[in-house]
Amino acid sequence: PTLNRGNMAKDYSHWERFNIPSRLVLETRYWLVVARPHQLTLGSCSILLKRRASSLPETSPREIANLRIAISRYERATDEAFEPTKYNYVISGQKDPDLHVHAIPRYDTTSARQFADRQWIDSYWPYFPDFPRTLVPTDDWIVDEVTKKLRSVVRGKR
Repeated sequence: PTLNRGNMAKDYSHWERFNIPSRLVLETRYWLVVARPHQLTLGSCSILLKRRASSLPETSPREIANLRIAISRYERATDEAFEPTKYNYVISGQKDPDLHVHAIPRYDTTSARQFADRQWIDSYWPYFPDFPRTLVPTDDWIVDEVTKKLRSVVRGKR
């Protein structure tokens, strides 16, 4: 994908499995926010650094400041699209050598969400979500619908 901004790297092949061209929700100068192929909760995304780095200390102060912008824009879009109760963020780096942040909207279990012909319940609320469950892929069409919904909010089309 050529999602280049200024002199940023154009090669995002290390993020190939995220299918950036079709899953990109929003982009900032240093970060890509993409819908996760495994929706742990409704609206789960990954925030990917545009360049290769293996840990947070390898980032620059500008990249960290820009991460705050990416998270803020992600939360505004997700708030409007799905109305989560709060958010969890995880930087684990176990499976992937490249720095990324898991963005997980959390939903109080008092009300389920209806979206894409299914009922979404955050069954781990208020505890930490079960990440191994994310090894089971979400149907592509559902991830497409999540992506479209978040993109439409980002672009101002409700």
